Amino acid sequence: MDKEHIIREIKRIAAENGDIPPGRLVFERETGIKQSDWYPHLWLRWSEAQVDAGYEPRELQSKIEDSELIEHYINLVRELDKLPVIGEIRRKAKDDKSFPSHTVFNRFGGKKQLIEVVTSYCKDNSGFEDVLELCESYLHSSN
Repeated sequence: MDKEHIIREIKRIAAENGDIPPGRLVFERETGIKQSDWYPHLWLRWSEAQVDAGYEPRELQSKIEDSELIEHYINLVRELDKLPVIGEIRRKAKDDKSFPSHTVFNRFGGKKQLIEVVTSYCKDNSGFEDVLELCESYLHSSN
């Protein structure tokens, strides 16, 4: 594998992503270039490839608190005026870099478990009656 080709691909993906270089797994998915194509003969770490492409290595993100994740979900529910499907969560995360990736919501289990957690949150905190109604309707219909 040609080092310059990999660097061009890092730059291309970064340009499409607000000048943010891709992580290793995103890079592999977008290009089909596997870690074994560059490791260990070109770079020992993915961050070295990012630096060679002219970027600072990306820092690992800290774990988002459950309450913050639930609030992101609630805000999306209100934006859509319905409970979102996975594609809507993916789209929101793609369009809004401050919105968590769809995979982060998997920590609660499936959709039903997520809705149960959101329901509890809405019951424990005032001002979420609109979201609570949607959640309870979903849970009632899924039984």
